[in-house]
Amino acid sequence: MAEVPHISAVELAQRLENGDAIDVIDVREDWERAIVALPFARQIRMIEILTRVDEIPRDRPVVIMCRTGSRSSRTVEMLQSHGFDNVLNLDGGILAWAREIDPTLPQFYT
Repeated sequence: MAEVPHISAVELAQRLENGDAIDVIDVREDWERAIVALPFARQIRMIEILTRVDEIPRDRPVVIMCRTGSRSSRTVEMLQSHGFDNVLNLDGGILAWAREIDPTLPQFYT
C-alpha cells in the first residue's frame, strides 16, 4: 500500500480560507460528534465508508478526519484500495484542529 497522503490542520484551514474546493469527511461516531464537530465536515462513519463510496467525490481533494488521525489514516487506505487517489488524512484529527486552529473547541476527550 502506498504511503497515506496527509494534510495538517494549518494547511487545511488555509486552503478552506482560500476557497479551495475541498470536501471534509468526519469518520467518527455520533457520540464523538456530539462532543465536538466541525460545521463544514460531513459525517460518514468509518464503518459505513465502503457502503457509501458513491457519496465521496473523486474530482477534488477529500480530507478524512477522526479524533487523532488514526482511524482516518486507515480509512484513507481503504479508499485508496478502492481506487481513490484524491483522499488525504488530517494529521492529528480534530484534536489538532482544536489545538492549532480553534482553541475554543472542546478538547476534554483525549
